[in-house]
Amino acid sequence: MAAVENYIKYSSKQGQFRAGAVAAGNPKQNLVDIEIPANSGTYDLSQTYVDIVLRPSLSEATPVPASGDVVEVFDGHLYYNEDADAQGAGGDGDYAKVVPPSTAILVKSAHMASSLKGRISSIRNANVLRANLGVYEKDYSGRNDDHAGLSHSRQALNFVLGNLGELCGKGDDPSQDKPHGVKIMLKDIFNFGMVTDYDSSKYGSLQIHLELDLQKIGWRDSCLGTTGGGGTAVLSRHAYSSGVAADVMGLMTTLTAANCSTGVNTFRTSARYDSMGDHPYYVGQKLTATFVAAGTGTGAIGATVVKIKSLTHVNGDTDPTEDKKVDIELDRDATLLVPALTGDQTITPSFAHLAPTLNSIAVDRIELVATQVPGEGAGQHSYSEFVLQEDSLATGGGGTTSFDRTYHIPPNSMSCLVTFPSPVYSHDAIKSYRIAINNEQLTTRDVVADSALHRDLVKKAFANIPNMQLNDLNEFVVVEDLASDNAAAYKPIKCLMFPVPLSSESQMLDLSVELSAAASGKINIFYQQLRVV
Repeated sequence: MAAVENYIKYSSKQGQFRAGAVAAGNPKQNLVDIEIPANSGTYDLSQTYVDIVLRPSLSEATPVPASGDVVEVFDGHLYYNEDADAQGAGGDGDYAKVVPPSTAILVKSAHMASSLKGRISSIRNANVLRANLGVYEKDYSGRNDDHAGLSHSRQALNFVLGNLGELCGKGDDPSQDKPHGVKIMLKDIFNFGMVTDYDSSKYGSLQIHLELDLQKIGWRDSCLGTTGGGGTAVLSRHAYSSGVAADVMGLMTTLTAANCSTGVNTFRTSARYDSMGDHPYYVGQKLTATFVAAGTGTGAIGATVVKIKSLTHVNGDTDPTEDKKVDIELDRDATLLVPALTGDQTITPSFAHLAPTLNSIAVDRIELVATQVPGEGAGQHSYSEFVLQEDSLATGGGGTTSFDRTYHIPPNSMSCLVTFPSPVYSHDAIKSYRIAINNEQLTTRDVVADSALHRDLVKKAFANIPNMQLNDLNEFVVVEDLASDNAAAYKPIKCLMFPVPLSSESQMLDLSVELSAAASGKINIFYQQLRVV
């Protein structure tokens, strides 16, 4: 008989949390304490995770004429703004809108202890460590398909709906908003989280303390144009990236006496879509409809707020120019939005997204979802953890294009990761570097960034990290609101990562780096140490 796993939720001991920018009504609360009780069974920590359930409060209360409806459902998503300050304000740089390689980017520092064995792991700048390691651990598809994460990047032909709504894009089933749970695997915070048989009778209670970075979580409207919120609310994505004006999403088929002889509340898109997963509309979506009138005696129709009632794919139409379009029925009473047309009268409608206002981002709950397994766990576990040493790249003001420093490597270290100044992602332009350990050079020549030798050092470093797999050597993160066939969507990540000979004694590290441009600020040196508990 197969073993049965139980999933047990342990709530945080704190009950009030806040996300988004700090304000008078939104104080900072980032500290989380969670505990797995002693004598409660054996747990597979590799399948255990922290669940942060977020719910934005949005409003767009413009009533829909001829129905009076003000209920709103929005297609939006949460994202992590690297450039925001500690209060969650400001920041909109190149790396502010990338898809995080790891949800552990929300954890600034972390501590784990056993009530019977004492301290297990303590990590500072965990967000820097896990975001940059995640670039190597998870490939592009793995990051983009993580639906328990934050944002997703756009695709070359289609677009990706947000993670905060169950949106109906076909038929008339109502769309609805929903909270979003961000899943942070325990193994993505602590390497001890890879243990599959933590026995709480032998180790006692497992105490976890986290300092989160909730202030950097923001909300973005997925219905905005390619700028992702920077200037226009028109549904400006193009069907199949054609760039043809007639394919602009938001433009409807022109109405004439032939197709509007009795008036309409249903409109047909100008763009054609192979499937209903390609168009940007959903049931319950509120839009601003505008109309261009032409012809003899055609009455003007003012801009009107409308709401979608149903969506139907035109499939199998004998007219090839109409086949594959989408019919959009509006939620109205019997009053026709466009009256009957005669003679040469024409009306060309266009729909524009009606953007909401973000009021706040609530944290519904934070809890540990622990996987309990049958049987007895081992009384001893070997694992590794990362120990941080910080240094300043330049002193006395100004930046530097090179530096040569010596550091002490802690005993029992196996590999090393060096990140360069930025809030989280390491992206300073590295030209070349040399590494020596105990006066022995790791390479016979300078290591040029992006070279085969650089990648070989990364491979060897990962070979020294137990239970961690190297999946990507491309060293980039992806901007969420640029199409995947756009080169500008890929932002470089530049780290140093290399193996360290295992020694029970402290070793000397000589690090020489040449940069392509002057840089200043803090660098992080993470040493991976072997431990036994």
